[in-house]
Amino acid sequence: MKTTVRVHPPYDDDVSFLIGFLAAVTLASPFGAAEGSAIDDTDELTVEITVAYDTSAEAVIVRPFSDYEELPPTAMTPEGDGTWIAWVVFPTAQNWKVAFEGFPAGGGSEISETTDLLALGIDPVVIESDVTAPLPPKPLVPRGAWWLIVAVLLALSALGLLAYWAFASDSATVLPSDNPVPPSGCVD
Repeated sequence: MKTTVRVHPPYDDDVSFLIGFLAAVTLASPFGAAEGSAIDDTDELTVEITVAYDTSAEAVIVRPFSDYEELPPTAMTPEGDGTWIAWVVFPTAQNWKVAFEGFPAGGGSEISETTDLLALGIDPVVIESDVTAPLPPKPLVPRGAWWLIVAVLLALSALGLLAYWAFASDSATVLPSDNPVPPSGCVD
């Protein structure tokens, strides 16, 4: 998994910043407002995620996951005003879920409730809505056709036995006139 780091400001115009700001979600205490904006969606989906954490924390991480897989957690960087920021790279452009975990200076950890990218303010056009679960591979033999394969194998076995019986009986037949040695006990 590659990590993308942006040096330039992620907001190219004020409109996208305003849309992302208005669509922020507020999490339960000790977490505050969380928001996100899509930065890049060429190969993967790169999202800038910010969250407010109102306690003095040593670290905050974001844990992205979906219904089918969990991505490695991403460490967030403090902005200095109680806001933490991270750039998370998602392998697909689907509506991933995220949870935040804060580590206070006193020890332990606090986990936020789960939210998704749409609730964070990611444009629904960027998110693919038709992503489904990976389908299991198709079986080599369809479920209802097993009896057909058994019937074909039995028919071939029966034909093989019939051919063996027909040809084996022809070679084993010996006529008495073909045998040059007379049977024992016969007097000439």
